Amino acid sequence: MISFFKKRNPKRFFLKTALYLCGIMADAFGMAVFLLPMKFIVAGATGMGRVLAFLSRGGLDVNIAITLVSIFLFLLAFFFMGKRYAMTIIVGTFAFPAFLTFFSHLSCLQQVTDNPLLAMVCGAMSSGIGVAMVIRAGGSTGGADVIPVILHSKKRLPIAPVMYALDCLIMLLQIPFATKEQILLGVLAELVCVVSMDKALGFATGEVQFMIFSKKWREIRKTILNLDLGATLIQGEGGMTGEEMQIVLCVASTRRMNEIREAIQDVDPVAFFTTSSVREVNGRGFSLSRKYLDLPS
Repeated sequence: MISFFKKRNPKRFFLKTALYLCGIMADAFGMAVFLLPMKFIVAGATGMGRVLAFLSRGGLDVNIAITLVSIFLFLLAFFFMGKRYAMTIIVGTFAFPAFLTFFSHLSCLQQVTDNPLLAMVCGAMSSGIGVAMVIRAGGSTGGADVIPVILHSKKRLPIAPVMYALDCLIMLLQIPFATKEQILLGVLAELVCVVSMDKALGFATGEVQFMIFSKKWREIRKTILNLDLGATLIQGEGGMTGEEMQIVLCVASTRRMNEIREAIQDVDPVAFFTTSSVREVNGRGFSLSRKYLDLPS
């Protein structure tokens, strides 16, 4: 979600937009300059574009194929998730292929290195840090993330496992067109990308836990539920005031961390809340299917 599309002060909006575009640019730079020239297998919409280019037997440029895939995924989001969701990914959907094409055609960036291992590390780190910047800005790169979001909305399937399974499938489809070295270094590139993204975000896992202390806990709980997230209330008492209060606890993906933070501050600018890394999450909304949830159909 691009939470900075909400009404903000101009300075904050400008900074978030700049961070968002720089993140997309860094992601595209890593792909265009290091990973794609070495023909490593890659995940996401870029990987889907490469599969489409391979199937065209050279009749379709990789950059054009990636653009077509991005447009197709955007249309899926529009028809299945509606205009509101589609507008939150429109910038990432079209900016990434544009930056990818731009960097691919810059002569000064051609053949930066002939060392596959060096290209893998540089490309994966650039891409991972770029995605982290996008998440920090409260944005989304769109792309293949659209499919897990649609399945979660329609079938209540957990987003993270579906996303990992889809990335694995996309990479497997590229194996017939890659050498053993390109396959192994492509897998390593994905691992380096994830580690780089996690380090840039400041967390080592895929989920974070919010503990929110506020007199406006009812409004905050309602806001979190409206974001299609879960919330738990814990009875608490102020250590200094002795005033009883409800503590709101929420666990979500790091990708939605900034979105939740801003939602809390929109409701209560002086709310006190902590954010911590979660090693493992099981149960309702994460590892159980819909039939185990006490939710209406």
